[in-house]
Amino acid sequence: MTEVRILTSHIGWILEAFARESALAFGEQITINPIPVRKRDYLSSRYWRRAKLGRSSRDKVLFVHHETLNRSTDPSLIRDSRLLLTHFDGQGAINPKLLQKLFNISRIIVQNKRMFSHLTNNGLDSAKIRVGYGAVDRSKYFPLVDKTYQDFILIVGDCKLRKNPKLISEVVLANPDKNFVIHGFDWDKYLSKEILLSPNVKIIRFTKVQNPQLMRQARLLLSLSLNEGGPIPVLEALASGTPVLATETGFCKDVIPAEWGVVVPQNSNSAEISALIQELLPKKDECWSQDLLNGKFTWRDLGEVLYGN
Repeated sequence: MTEVRILTSHIGWILEAFARESALAFGEQITINPIPVRKRDYLSSRYWRRAKLGRSSRDKVLFVHHETLNRSTDPSLIRDSRLLLTHFDGQGAINPKLLQKLFNISRIIVQNKRMFSHLTNNGLDSAKIRVGYGAVDRSKYFPLVDKTYQDFILIVGDCKLRKNPKLISEVVLANPDKNFVIHGFDWDKYLSKEILLSPNVKIIRFTKVQNPQLMRQARLLLSLSLNEGGPIPVLEALASGTPVLATETGFCKDVIPAEWGVVVPQNSNSAEISALIQELLPKKDECWSQDLLNGKFTWRDLGEVLYGN
């Protein structure tokens, strides 16, 4: 039995899915112990019920996100625990307090080789660091059976500054003859009125139900983020037979096949991105019916890294 400690703000999102879906596929029993983020979380009966359950009958503890580890004050608990570490905010500096806890924890699971190198460069033992890229549910994300894809470029995720809305705006303006579909929340807070009213841009509020279909139907996934652990939409697109153009963040360089995508430096400009879009759009005609990950990156694969020996 594994106790999974996760921030209340991550309940219902991809980080909880990492813990739950991989445990189910691997055959690991877990209890979720939510760690409060806001004062009102302490008043929730759901929090107290789950917190009490999480403390019982555990064999090991998995911290999801380094902030849950930051909030732990029990040295003996930390020594016997594991941490799923996706990415650090900002420039990725590790503060001394967190670094000491990372030295003491038994296993660290990172999402990409860049983070692996970052930790070892800070003196951590490579033997206790594992790479678990994430996972794709093949019952939802799979290629098209019929050649029914459409002529649009897909952008997925909730907008924050690290999603690089400025560069995305420049790319959209530079390509008035291309259609863009943005699937996520809060883009209206970051994009200019000119972009929001542009006839070649469609913004859709994110739903888990619609996402797989959009992944299959898109000609190209565009990911121009500045900081990511994944991003998981890259895996979802590739599993769906859709090429990817992404900035060099997270695991993009690790997982995007050279034949079916391009990884560019984060300082790339809109002209460079636009030229690559033009080059990659025809690729869909070749790969629309293929799983471009060749069946890799399953929930069981991730479960082995998170919960296995």
